[in-house]
Amino acid sequence: MKIRKNQIRDKCQSDKYYASIKYMAHSLRGKDRENFIITVCDLNIYLGCICALTCEKNATVEEYIWKTLNNYFQPRKIKFYDKSSGIWKENIKKLNSKDITYYLLACNVMGNMKAIKWYIYNHEVDKAIIIQLAKNMNEEQLVDLIYTLYRSSQNWDKIRGIGSTKSLFLYKNDSRIKKILSGLWYKDRDAFIQLAYDTGWLGDLGKKARKGNRIFIECLVGANKLLLTIELIEEVLCDLESDESSYDTLLKLVLKEKGERKQFAYILYIQKINNGYIMKAKDYVILKGLGKPSQKIVNYFIPFFLDLVNGDFRTNINLFELGDALSNVIVKPNKITPKVGYARNKNLNLALKTTKNIDLKKVLFFYFNTTMSVKASLDELFRLLNMYHDVQPGELIRKLQSFPIWVKATGIEQGKSNNITTENYLKIEPQIEVGNVILMSIVDYDYVLKEFVAKPYTGSIF
Repeated sequence: MKIRKNQIRDKCQSDKYYASIKYMAHSLRGKDRENFIITVCDLNIYLGCICALTCEKNATVEEYIWKTLNNYFQPRKIKFYDKSSGIWKENIKKLNSKDITYYLLACNVMGNMKAIKWYIYNHEVDKAIIIQLAKNMNEEQLVDLIYTLYRSSQNWDKIRGIGSTKSLFLYKNDSRIKKILSGLWYKDRDAFIQLAYDTGWLGDLGKKARKGNRIFIECLVGANKLLLTIELIEEVLCDLESDESSYDTLLKLVLKEKGERKQFAYILYIQKINNGYIMKAKDYVILKGLGKPSQKIVNYFIPFFLDLVNGDFRTNINLFELGDALSNVIVKPNKITPKVGYARNKNLNLALKTTKNIDLKKVLFFYFNTTMSVKASLDELFRLLNMYHDVQPGELIRKLQSFPIWVKATGIEQGKSNNITTENYLKIEPQIEVGNVILMSIVDYDYVLKEFVAKPYTGSIF
């Protein structure tokens, strides 16, 4: 059976047909299979190698593959029909990016690391191809590849991340790894962190490096940006957890920094809290003074605040002090549902019960600016404040004026609020209006009917 190149050319160039081409090679026998695989090699040397290695060994096919690879960059003449002159002509075939990809992947399949290193050292290669090569290499080959990339003037910046799917701990003390890390420290801090982590060096830097724990600030915070990879930082901090002095030293060093670099302390504190550290008054003061962080840090606190409200109650923090201290990263809920009656929340109950001295402003700030205001009604908040701290209606109402609530008003279209829509807590008495303020009443408590003034809201609630 004779198969012409133009019959399978398109299929050999599209990876969605790779499986059908391999199936075709397996279904043929003898000379038919041999000729088919050789034809595939001419169109896609990588696919040809796959077909050859998954079929019975054929010396003729293998010889053809190695000959093709060894002469891949030699000028090759191709014939084409010139319609204008009506005659066949010859031209030199130029290799395109797809041809290079096929060549490198084929060398990888055939175990020809020498050819791969030669090409990468001398030519710029797309990182996607390098990642694909790395996935199919063992650890020894991968270290070889990383070292070649590091030495290549055109590809040294593609090291980061290519070893993340492999366990490189066995090569921690390999002289090549040490040499790469020494150079990457000055050339690419991101790549340094990733490789140091993959090889097991990152957790030891604080103890063994010449600069001691100071090195963590330099490599984790970076030179010009904050928080290279939060997930990676978490892993490093977990490694440090067993060495409390290193952890505390790192925090002290970070707090001496200025601007963005100092805000790395946010992550350190959250890690400490998650590990059971009992927060002290000075810690809340430090957090409150850190300033507005980057959006990346703010996003990091979304699951943290959800856990404060919905997870198990934490005895190592004061919810209200922490909420006030984290006012710069507070995450307001996207949607607050109306609450009627006595909607309750266990964590709010425990937080108010275990807090000795209540600061109403901090309590209300935490209630209105986290998902706590979704879980517990305003009725419930007052009931608990009254039960555990003898807070009276007038006292609560005076503080509520600092936290105006969105309301559907009774007898008027709308009143002022922040994030809650309900008809059950506040009602507006339109007959009592003085200047630009109106009288509002808290209702629906069994024993509360107190009034206060608030500015009317003329916009739309929704």
